[in-house]
This record gives sequence, structure tokens and C-alpha cells, in this order.
Amino acid sequence: MSNFDPLYFLTAIPLILLSLALHEYGHAAMANALGDPTPRLQGRVTLNPIKHLDPAGTFMIIMTSFMGFGFGWGKPVQTNPTYYKDLRRDTILVAIAGPAMNLCQLMLAVGIANVLYISGVLLGSWGHLAFQIFIVINIALMFFNLV
Repeated sequence: MSNFDPLYFLTAIPLILLSLALHEYGHAAMANALGDPTPRLQGRVTLNPIKHLDPAGTFMIIMTSFMGFGFGWGKPVQTNPTYYKDLRRDTILVAIAGPAMNLCQLMLAVGIANVLYISGVLLGSWGHLAFQIFIVINIALMFFNLV
């Protein structure tokens, strides 16, 4: 028997793609802010998720989501470190910008969930599922990219 849950799948896919896009946007925006025009010239300093999707990584996310977990990857942001003023510091800042975006998403989701809970707003089972998936996705992306 299959454990495939269509509600989980239809909820997880857009949340995974959103989290990946914001993660990659973090890398691109940081590199651009530090003086590297490469991500901007490649159209990567955008919140448009399509610009941050890798075809193979997106395919893997969809296929593995059928198994109950979404494993895949976004399109890596290309940078040119010769534009950095302080190579070591700026390379580190660009590297941690993606996980920092996941931390921001995580904190925002937890904050909203807490405000809704304290306010007595009932989300229903789908709302709880969506928050749970979004939080777990961002924890996983953050830690996976820090290792």
C-alpha cells in the first residue's frame, strides 16, 4: 500500500519551491550588495521562483515528494569573487545568506503561527499542516546548507 497523501503533496510542493527560491535569492542579493554584478546580470536578484529553479532539482523535489519527503535543489547562484572587497568575509556572507533567509522564513512562520494560536484563530487541519511543512522545510534547508 502507498502512503501517498495528495493534500500533503499539494501543500508541500509550493512551499518547498518558495523556500528554495527565497534561499537562492538570499545568495544573489548578498553577492549583489557586496559589489558582484553577476547575479543581477543573470536575472537572479529577483523573487520570481522560476528564476531559481533547477530543472533536475525541481524534478527530484516532485518525485521524492510522492514518497513523503521533498529532496531536491535550486539553481546555484553564480558569483565572481573578484568583485568582493574582502574575499574571505564576503564569500562567507554570500554563503550564509541562503540559510539566513531560511531562518527568517522559519522565524516568520513560527511568529505568525504563535500569533494565530494566541488570538484563538482556528486554522483547521490544512493550516496546521501548511505551517508544519513550511517550518520543517526551512529547518532542513538551513541546516543542510550549513553543513
